Amino acid sequence: MSEATTALYVRGKYQLARYEPGSSATGRRLTEHEVLEAYGRDVLADIDDRLSAVLLARAGAIEHAIREQRDALGMTRSELARAANVDHEVIDLAETDAEQLELRELEHLAFVLGLDPAKLSIDERAGSDPDLGVRLRVLEVERVATPTNARLNARTVLRFSEAASIIRSHLLLQHWLGKQNEAEGFETSSNYGPPAWRAGYALARKARELLGIGIEPIDSMRELVEGRLGIPIIQVALQPEIAGATISSRSQRGIVLNIAGRYQNVWIRRTTLAHELAHVLFDPEEQLESVRVDSYEQIVRDAEHDSQLPDYVEQRANAFAVEFLAPREAVKQFVPSPAQVSAASVAQVMSAFGVGKAAARFHVGNAWWGQAELPDESTIQASPRGDQKAAEDYTLDFFRPRATPEQRRGRFAFLVGEAVDTGLITRDTAAQYLACSEDDLNAAVPFLLGRA
Repeated sequence: MSEATTALYVRGKYQLARYEPGSSATGRRLTEHEVLEAYGRDVLADIDDRLSAVLLARAGAIEHAIREQRDALGMTRSELARAANVDHEVIDLAETDAEQLELRELEHLAFVLGLDPAKLSIDERAGSDPDLGVRLRVLEVERVATPTNARLNARTVLRFSEAASIIRSHLLLQHWLGKQNEAEGFETSSNYGPPAWRAGYALARKARELLGIGIEPIDSMRELVEGRLGIPIIQVALQPEIAGATISSRSQRGIVLNIAGRYQNVWIRRTTLAHELAHVLFDPEEQLESVRVDSYEQIVRDAEHDSQLPDYVEQRANAFAVEFLAPREAVKQFVPSPAQVSAASVAQVMSAFGVGKAAARFHVGNAWWGQAELPDESTIQASPRGDQKAAEDYTLDFFRPRATPEQRRGRFAFLVGEAVDTGLITRDTAAQYLACSEDDLNAAVPFLLGRA
């Protein structure tokens, strides 16, 4: 765990100085640890020598970074204002005269745009990832079967760019706090078969072996992915064609899950999460293309027998997902012969392993290499148990602070709380991370630390 110090600093839009208790300074308060990580020891030396340090690459650096990132994402000012829930005037000023805005307003825009708020003014691109911006601008969800071949709307683009900021901050806090990150023990694999589905099954078995979980059901995919593997999960309402996505920004990877509409079903989210986990753990960077977006219809297609799957990357991820959640060796214990394949046995597998209906139906059939006749999907009746809902949903329901948007809840928020408690970040910074007031944060800290 990183060492925390008691010294505090205050950052304005263009300079940094020591913060004195009772001071009227209104900028961002930072711990010495935050200053060292963001700006380095030379900046601290400047403050010791000159009482303050200049944080300005050139005049107009803030305006340039925000304007360039909005252009990179392919959004108009009006679209950004609506998606970021700010007045149009705020966007206009941010791109033309940032001096008229509060630092916190600029930091909010930077974060949702996928920029690094700490690098505003000192970096003309404010830490942006050009590949992410370009990919989001041009991305069409080609694997989504809709009449319009749906393009990402502005709100979804912004949720993905904000996800990149959350992933970066999540992994940084996790590192500072010395949390385990078992994902670092996995190596990417360029083996896509043929056949790709067989490679996916093999990777699923390898992952279970490395994690030491045998063939038993996984109680909580969310806890396994975030708690053990250290992979950020962002859960947020997205447009209905999208089940999930894998975000890779500067090789920092995380998963976005849709929680709207049918995706409120935890079995659907578990299936999606397992599919995206295959991308995060095993796809080489060139296969991720910064953002990989998946529809649920595509995720649950039969990887073994559907030759129309879009590409081998998706075939491998589909096979990984269902084998990782419900190993065929275990499925055969529930359905010991082809004659016992039925709507009831598929429902039993769904309930035991927490797998969505379509994926479970195909997987039970494939466990017997197509020897069984599959039941009609409409005849299969099963619903998630209360304990399964709780295992996947508890970080969303009854969350505090209430003002924190859904995409910043979950393990990220708990890391923020712990970083405050250990003195690594200020409560001011924590409130910015959680998009709430400092008073709301103070009231919520016991909840975030599990003491409420």
